[in-house]
Amino acid sequence: MKHALLFLVLACGFAGTAAAESLELSQAVQAHVREIHARNPELRDDAFSKMGGSSVASRAFLNCFSTPYVDLDAHPELAATIEYFDNGRRNSFNRESEAAGVSWNLRYVLGGRPANFRQELDATQARWALVLFGSNDAQNENERIYLRRLVYLIEQLEEMGVVPILGSALPRRNLDRDRWIRRFNEITEAVAEHWSLPYIDYHDALSALPRKGLARDGVHPNVLGQGGVRTACQLTEKGLRYGNNVRNLLTLEMLSALTGTGFATAPRTDAGPRTDAGPRSDAGLRSDAGLRTDADPQADAGPQADAGPRTDAGPRTDAAVGTATAAGTAAVPDPFPISALLPKSTLPLAETLPRNCGRPTPNSRLYRTRLDLPERARLRASAFDLDGDKPRVFWVRVDETGERCVRRRSQTLEVDAKPGMWDLIVEVPERAAEEGQILVLIARNPR
Repeated sequence: MKHALLFLVLACGFAGTAAAESLELSQAVQAHVREIHARNPELRDDAFSKMGGSSVASRAFLNCFSTPYVDLDAHPELAATIEYFDNGRRNSFNRESEAAGVSWNLRYVLGGRPANFRQELDATQARWALVLFGSNDAQNENERIYLRRLVYLIEQLEEMGVVPILGSALPRRNLDRDRWIRRFNEITEAVAEHWSLPYIDYHDALSALPRKGLARDGVHPNVLGQGGVRTACQLTEKGLRYGNNVRNLLTLEMLSALTGTGFATAPRTDAGPRTDAGPRSDAGLRSDAGLRTDADPQADAGPQADAGPRTDAGPRTDAAVGTATAAGTAAVPDPFPISALLPKSTLPLAETLPRNCGRPTPNSRLYRTRLDLPERARLRASAFDLDGDKPRVFWVRVDETGERCVRRRSQTLEVDAKPGMWDLIVEVPERAAEEGQILVLIARNPR
């Protein structure tokens, strides 16, 4: 999946310096953004909202673009984007978001009456939403709940005419925690791919920096030397050795790409942004009085079956997402992770399973995909049901002796696979196969 994404190349050299190239969004992303825009043309194209945890709520994230302490250095083309959004004393850069806070995960942003994300968008009337979760969500190590909440949020945003801009969680210096961060990032990236949404790979970009671009706590991004948060918008060779500076550059590049390709109207000149105003009755935003506010996956409404993205017949490695990420020297593309988003009701009925897999559940449905591994690989394969069920997954060896099951688990299995032919089989029980979707994800699983 990742190797085929459209990249904003942030070429990181030996010293961790960076220089950006132009980001181009895929046709699928452009078309979907226009589709979302058409649902509510009255929203402010020159406003965005921030949604996420403490690193998103931090004054080091974008706030400095509304101050005199900006040095674009080799990126003068971004000046127009800064001017576009820096359109009043209170603007998208420096506004304290009602959808971001310390230790916030998706449950917090979905909570409240009305939901916190709706309160924020009622106040800003923003066209764009930076949806940057996963770091705090990963603490619970429950990928299925994270996926369901993320899909629910983006479908609510799209219904309102707001374009979600997804981004990966930042890296961790603790290897065990970073392993879980990567797993949640793979889900976020797969959602961006299959929903044709913009995606920013902060994780790869910061991982290429000294100390992963993180502060002493190994969790939050650092910032250029003396001057505190004011220096976070120093996009110089020196500044781009630090996490917050790189993150601000990547975000500004994505905003520039989205507003510079015909999606957005010209900046308004009649008034400043309505960042502290109440909701407008003609903006098409719901008050959300009926939204379940605890964001519990067993209680919230979950993804809408008729409002979901296009589905796939098999794994996709040709991503339809505009992406900002880091790239080092040229290398052979890694085929992993790969993913497939499937409507469960269209899967074929199960007749038999390979040897050692046991009998199929009566009236269950099967999804099967084949991998030809040229070398040994540690893999993690998951099947996440957006309706909350946990399907059985089977790892099957295919060789001259036939097919035999070597591992079976509920929802997720991990394997150390030898070179050769392998099948992944997902069994969806009858009770769960009537409607809805399932996300199948196969990724590397390093120690």
